[in-house]
Amino acid sequence: MELVEVCASVRVMDPTARIELRQTYTNTHDTAAAELRYTAPLIAGATVLGICARFSPSARSLHGVVRRSQHAVDEYSDALAGGRRACLLQQAHADAPVEWLLGAVPPRESVAVAVVYAVVLDEFDAASHCFEELSCALPLRVVFPCSISPVLAPSAAPIATFSVEVANVLPSDLTNLPCTVSCLSHPHPAATVEARADLSVAVVVPLPLDRPLELLLHTSSCTPPLPARCTLPQCGDAPTVGGGEGGAAGCALYGSVLACNTAPAPLPLPLPHDGAPFVPHAALMVSVLPRLRLPCESPSAEMIFLVDRSASMAGSPINNVKKMLLLFLKSLPESCRFNIVGFGSRYSTLFPESTAYTEQSLRVATKHVERLSANMGGTELLPPLRAIFGSAAAPGVARHLFVLTDGEVSNTEDCIRCARDAVGWSLAVFGLGSGCDRSLVSGLARAANGAVEFIARDENIHAKVLWQLHRALRPAIANVRLSVAGIPPELRWAVVGRPPAFLRNFERFVVCMYLGFVGGDDASEGADVYALLHNAEVVLDGHLAAGAVRVAVGLANTRPLPPPPLGDDARTVDALAAHTVLRTVDGHCDAGDFALSHSLASRWTAFVAVEDAQSAEGSHLASDVALVELDGSWRARNFSGGYRAGLGRGAVGFTTRSSIGPSRGRSRSRSR
Repeated sequence: MELVEVCASVRVMDPTARIELRQTYTNTHDTAAAELRYTAPLIAGATVLGICARFSPSARSLHGVVRRSQHAVDEYSDALAGGRRACLLQQAHADAPVEWLLGAVPPRESVAVAVVYAVVLDEFDAASHCFEELSCALPLRVVFPCSISPVLAPSAAPIATFSVEVANVLPSDLTNLPCTVSCLSHPHPAATVEARADLSVAVVVPLPLDRPLELLLHTSSCTPPLPARCTLPQCGDAPTVGGGEGGAAGCALYGSVLACNTAPAPLPLPLPHDGAPFVPHAALMVSVLPRLRLPCESPSAEMIFLVDRSASMAGSPINNVKKMLLLFLKSLPESCRFNIVGFGSRYSTLFPESTAYTEQSLRVATKHVERLSANMGGTELLPPLRAIFGSAAAPGVARHLFVLTDGEVSNTEDCIRCARDAVGWSLAVFGLGSGCDRSLVSGLARAANGAVEFIARDENIHAKVLWQLHRALRPAIANVRLSVAGIPPELRWAVVGRPPAFLRNFERFVVCMYLGFVGGDDASEGADVYALLHNAEVVLDGHLAAGAVRVAVGLANTRPLPPPPLGDDARTVDALAAHTVLRTVDGHCDAGDFALSHSLASRWTAFVAVEDAQSAEGSHLASDVALVELDGSWRARNFSGGYRAGLGRGAVGFTTRSSIGPSRGRSRSRSR
């Protein structure tokens, strides 16, 4: 199978993005049809909204629907056994990569595989903004993993086209301001257009891409502050926030409150809520980007460096680790305590417990780092994570964990769940090397509301290390607690997810919540949930050294986005909120019915698309089918005996239908 085209369209509605990624493959062989198996190149934390496969020149299309996983596998296998085209999309858990099976592509026929997904975007280089620029909008960053583009022969020279559309969610008096889309990772002239309503701009990049593609969306608009009030110890109560009017000068909360009507499906487990369980009717996504004038205090800090020393770290990864640790050690503040924990098949600590940062402890740690090697066998990350998160905390000490790993573990779900359950920790995860398991690294950071950095081979690590250390030491609101106030008694609410352990300036956090009526569907008939939110607030309480802090975001002006077919934005918000529920309950209970009601892939459900029998008449496919597994750079090349995908971390060779069969359990061959 040869990749001939990559197209992606992005619709941005701060802070969300709806992305359609389409890749066109051609079966260049004359005999057997091919079954294509690969890992979909989605942004970490993405929520799949739909799949489609279009074949040419036969002009046949398959559109995916969500089924229970076993039902989907059976339907896919039966279609292949009957000589019909089919595709299957599965996800082992909420933070796992999405896996495709597409069967079968007839000889000399092309197939355009499209997946639509939603994601919450982040800001770029927020630390470079100062308080004099509080009215400026931070650029949003859209990142496409490098695996969207294979390493192809120069003669092929296909093109990757990325079309970016920014939804107009600004007030009418701001809709004529320009927006700039620039390509951060690859040289490309910035494209500037006037945003009279919605705006769209195309960025064309020649393949291959040797690194992730990063697009920045800059807007010159002064995004209006959220209706909010903030109480800070040094500036008193701010009943209204924004522009310093009537409140704390220089204090503002930016962001958005997005809402949509949702499927009346019971939530799968008890969440923080008001009163008895209920059936939700509305989903809200509250996105907050704080820009608060926090005092420049230096609270006591504990820094723990969890270092992967397994055999897979040999070579460039362990050398990068040593450079990173030495840079960390030389940059720590004098008031902190620190420790280094190495892990492999077992784990060990440099000091019995975190020790004060002194000249003596620095000398000991420096010698220890210089002697580090990848000599601790396998990769067992979970035991040291449990030990660190379970250790006793000293009062008033901010705790920070830095994880340095190549991300190759066998129990990714358990590690992510451990990070999700941790309380009071700030987490930064560094993924090392091209073979790093992004689902683990990104999943750990996302579960703990932390940060993630990927370190490529021979990359300059200085900026990333110092930025994460600077981030950890910046003034922050600690011990953040989330609640909801002002909800009338006829409504019930449930909050999904959790607030960050530390609330920092220029770091977005997103709160998802569901609303429903007491009494269920009968009580909600003809009623308007949103009309009852005139006094409702999402409240975050926390502490600074100077005293208590309260931030409250009002929900009074919340209105639902128009549902399909009037627009897709409501579907985006609904799916992201539901995906947060699935990630929260993953592994704790069966949430399959909830996933089905929201049409999402999960550990319990899968997308399947099957050609109907009438369309398949006269086009019976060969029973001898080759399996091509694509991963990493996605280049298929010939070798003795058939195809070989010589790609990235793994490859699998030619097999026939008799060896993989239409059975439920398909063997997978992977080599690292």
